[in-house]
Amino acid sequence: KEMDTQGSAPSIPIIFKEIAQLPQLGIPAESIGFTTVTLESDRYVCVRDVTQEEKFCILIDLQNPSKTIRTKLQRAEGTLIHRERNILAIRSQPTPKQEIQIFDLQAKSKLNGTIMSEVVEFWKWINDTTLGIITATTVYHWNVFDKQETKPKKIFNRLDALAGTQIINYVADASEKWFAVVGLGKKNESIVGATQLYSVEKSVSQHIEAFAATFTTWNVGSEKRSLFCFANRVGKSSKLVIIEVGDNPKFGRKFVDIYYPPEAVQDFPVAIQASEKHKVLFLITKFGYLHVFHISTGKLIYMNRVSAETIFVTAEYRKEHGMIGVNRNGQILTIAIDPNTVVGYIRNVLNEPQFADLYAKELRS
Repeated sequence: KEMDTQGSAPSIPIIFKEIAQLPQLGIPAESIGFTTVTLESDRYVCVRDVTQEEKFCILIDLQNPSKTIRTKLQRAEGTLIHRERNILAIRSQPTPKQEIQIFDLQAKSKLNGTIMSEVVEFWKWINDTTLGIITATTVYHWNVFDKQETKPKKIFNRLDALAGTQIINYVADASEKWFAVVGLGKKNESIVGATQLYSVEKSVSQHIEAFAATFTTWNVGSEKRSLFCFANRVGKSSKLVIIEVGDNPKFGRKFVDIYYPPEAVQDFPVAIQASEKHKVLFLITKFGYLHVFHISTGKLIYMNRVSAETIFVTAEYRKEHGMIGVNRNGQILTIAIDPNTVVGYIRNVLNEPQFADLYAKELRS
């Protein structure tokens, strides 16, 4: 379903679609949540059905949502599908050791396996070959396609500041020289964000109060430079921060206030996705509000509520250079910039002709 942009109201600058609804694909409501649904890319949604005596992993092919693949599970605490291929990672219940097995569903064969001596708190594909694995103390990487690599490699230790938090994301910049672990916790009955930014080259970590974070690239001539983008909320103050990481930064730091309407004063950021093609950040809040920010200026292009329920997992929507996410009702939603309307919207609705000219020039570059 595409958002109606017809009629007398000015065209909106985004394209908003519903790809599918998990309940209509036979997924029980009890199996729709952060611990049971994973979304590594716009290729598959992976659901661990916990409602039946026999446990199943259900894969939804987002290129053909009515096509699902059911795989029987035994003692599985977590499942994670590869970003492109029918490669499934299965994590067993901790006893207290924890087994991770990698299966090629198409070839019906086991590719690799390992035993973790620590309980895995979060995992994510950081590229097409490597799983990022996070325990209570350590961040590991494991190239699952290298048969010689039977154990994940330690990359860095977690900071004490993230102790007791629920890890909700792990992101890397394009060079894989910078990583960030994102956690949420409670302090004085309030939700707090705790993010660890790590530099591979310097072997140094920094603690940042952030609820959501991502990396993107910024071009200086032919050189690509890494930007770290994060959103926080401390008391009544909530900001989006965009900074360049690395030596000799040339990108001026951006600090942008995040607005919450009166009916959502307790709201906070939960996800950020970057669109390098359209030079924007998509920020999603707990209450389902979308904020679209221009990266190089920090200007807010658009804000609206796009989901009545929390969008609890997101990924890049590569087809339209946007964001894809799943909410607690099981809606699979996509959001992208509408290149046919966005410049006109900035010029005529936001009444910012100079910004419109700048953005039009960026889109052409």
